[in-house]
Formats: sequence, structure tokens, C-alpha cells
Amino acid sequence: MEDLKNFGITFIESSKKLKRDNKYDFRDNSIQEIPVELFENNVELTNLDLHNNQIQSLESNTFNSLVKLEKLWLYSNQIENIPSQLFQKNVELIKLTLYDNQIKSLEPTTFNSLVKLEELYLYNNQLENIPSQLFQNNVELIKLSLYDNQIKSLEPTTFNSLVKLEKLWLYNNQLENIPSQLFEN
Repeated sequence: MEDLKNFGITFIESSKKLKRDNKYDFRDNSIQEIPVELFENNVELTNLDLHNNQIQSLESNTFNSLVKLEKLWLYSNQIENIPSQLFQKNVELIKLTLYDNQIKSLEPTTFNSLVKLEELYLYNNQLENIPSQLFQNNVELIKLSLYDNQIKSLEPTTFNSLVKLEKLWLYNNQLENIPSQLFEN
């Protein structure tokens, strides 16, 4: 494991490719952006911790070369937007933490490729709407955290494909009505 936590890193030069490793820990720095080329030669990476930095945005192909990535920590940054193709190559991902950011919306296809995803943490963002197709391919999802957002409503089919869901956190939103069909499956 390459431990680079709390080093005061503010910038990662794109010409500096990381050595091959299965775990990288960049937490508790001041990183503002992730160069797309950074992970090009690191296909063995399974765990990537980028939490508690100052990342504001991510390119849609930032994690494309990380085809074996299983756990990704992006919480406590300043991310406002998640590109709909950001995770398209990360089919092995089982845990994704995006909480404590400033995410306002998600495209219906954002998590489509994450068919093995078991834990998804989206709490404490600025989400107002959850597209009804957002979780359609996440049949392995066990834990889903959406609390402390600004969600106003949910479609009756939003959680239909989540047949293994055990824990769902929705409190501290602006929900006025919960459709009776929401938990039929």
C-alpha cells in the first residue's frame, strides 16, 4: 500500500505516473484535481482513498484504467458534479463513498456499470432529485445512504431493482410524500 496521507499534497503532476500498487491512500491532503493520466499504468489498483481533499471536479475518464477498483473513497471534498460516465469501467466496485460533497444532481446512468456495488454513500450533499433509473443495475446494493440532502420526492420505482437492500437512510430530506409502491420489492 502506498501511504501518502496527510502530506500536504496540493497538486499531483500528470507526468508523474504512480508506481504499480493495489492500494493508494491520498486522504487528508489539499488535492484539487486528479490528472487523468495518473492511474494509466495502475490496472491492479483495488483501493483508492481520496477523501478529505479539495477536489471540485472529475473528468469523465479519470478512473477508466482502474478496472479492478473495488473501493473508492471520495467523501469530504468539494465535488459538485459526477460525470455520467465516471464509473463506466469500474465494474468491480463494491464500495463508493461520495458523502460530504456538494453534488446537486446525478444522471440516470451514473451508476449503471456498477453491477457489484454493495455500499453507496451519498449523504450530506445537495441532491434534490433521485432519477428513477439511477439504481436499476445495482442489484447487489445492501446499504444506501441518502440522508441530509434536499430530496423532495421519489418515484415509486426508484428502489425496485434493489432486492438485496438491507439499510436505507433517507432522513433529513424534504420529502413530503413517500409513494406506497416505493418498497414493494
